[in-house]
Amino acid sequence: MRSYLLKAQVASCQFSRTSKVWRLAPGSDRRRCRGLTRTPHCAAPTSEPAPPSSSGKSGQRPLVIATRPSKLAKEQTRQVQQLLLAAAQLKDEQLQLSTLELASRGDTTQGVSLRSLGSGAFTEELDQAVLSGAADMSVHSLKDCPAALAPGLLLAACLPRADPRDVLIAPEATSLGELVPGSRVGTSSSRRAAQIKHSFPHLQVVQLRGNVDSRLGRIRSRDIGATVLAAAGLKRLGVMNSDEGDTTATVSTSTSTSTSSSSFTGTSGEAGSSTSSSTSSSISREGFRTSVLSTEEMLPAACQGAVGVVCRADDEWVVGLLDAISHRGTALEVAAERACLAALLGGGGACQRSAFPDIAWACHTRHDPDSNTMDLDCLVADLEGKELFRYTEFYRPVIDEVDAVSLGSLYGSLLRMMAVGQGWLQEEDEEEAAAAGEEEE
Repeated sequence: MRSYLLKAQVASCQFSRTSKVWRLAPGSDRRRCRGLTRTPHCAAPTSEPAPPSSSGKSGQRPLVIATRPSKLAKEQTRQVQQLLLAAAQLKDEQLQLSTLELASRGDTTQGVSLRSLGSGAFTEELDQAVLSGAADMSVHSLKDCPAALAPGLLLAACLPRADPRDVLIAPEATSLGELVPGSRVGTSSSRRAAQIKHSFPHLQVVQLRGNVDSRLGRIRSRDIGATVLAAAGLKRLGVMNSDEGDTTATVSTSTSTSTSSSSFTGTSGEAGSSTSSSTSSSISREGFRTSVLSTEEMLPAACQGAVGVVCRADDEWVVGLLDAISHRGTALEVAAERACLAALLGGGGACQRSAFPDIAWACHTRHDPDSNTMDLDCLVADLEGKELFRYTEFYRPVIDEVDAVSLGSLYGSLLRMMAVGQGWLQEEDEEEAAAAGEEEE
């Protein structure tokens, strides 16, 4: 197994730079330079004209919000409703809001892997409801969204980002390294599986889908020894306390997993989420130990912890309402990470229903509003985690979405170049995926 880490000092968005590639043994600490990046815009591609809006530019009207029926989706939609109502109250306006619950392809096909479902498995039905006029907006966990929205749609708002890190849930272990050899770790994520296999080859990774309760039940029955889930979802569902894992929070155990110079520090806009290098641990309400993993140990998915609201691009009234509740720092981070994903997968590979290539990837950024800089950390690996390439940059000036998109696109192109060089991707894959996307549309 081999892993690679690019240590780069970048002065512009060009590829001309001085860099070094370090080969590291699996499980060893990674040493990285420090830096920050900027976030790009969230609009969908405009290569095709948007379909006419069924609602036009009319004034106030009842608004329908499309959401999935899961507890987490409904909680995220409730937060959007609260923000919209609060913003309207400040303007002495009234809004009538209702929800439309729609089961997605990912909800109704539990017996297959997420990879086989392709892009947009949890978002396509909701976005189609918006395009058809059945709903005015849809609420998504942005890590589930394709990097390219359907023509006519706009990512008009991003809520303040929650903790983007992952959480290990186990009876006793507080880190992946503490699990006994042979322990079965359940996850449906190729990203998590590849990183676990690469850094902890003595563990077994098994396919595990379902809601939080069903996964905890698998641990209780000793079918698996641990699982890894997103901290943001667990906190929104109340499984973890909202301040659990924060560097300012009091925790029962703190286990160092990496040197402080290897992780991002600072704040993400006004959201203030942390990605420190220590793994904080506490006992959950279900009696399991929940341990927040550092981004050094488990790099998050692109846009993890971010909630976005999609609407029709030509519905100016709704676009204005959503713009009033959007969080700038999160929007910049999301723009950079989505641009990185789009560049890695290619134009077609980022669209609805496009099949996922046989690679694992991750991307995480942190925007500092005081210095207008951004950190970026991304990786690509084969599905078995035998080889992994990781790139980082720190303190990259990012003033607006254009800067953010440029940064994300640059590193997404680097990831794609490495994946093609390893034979994980073929250059013609992009054209084939684009053709497949056009046929589907």
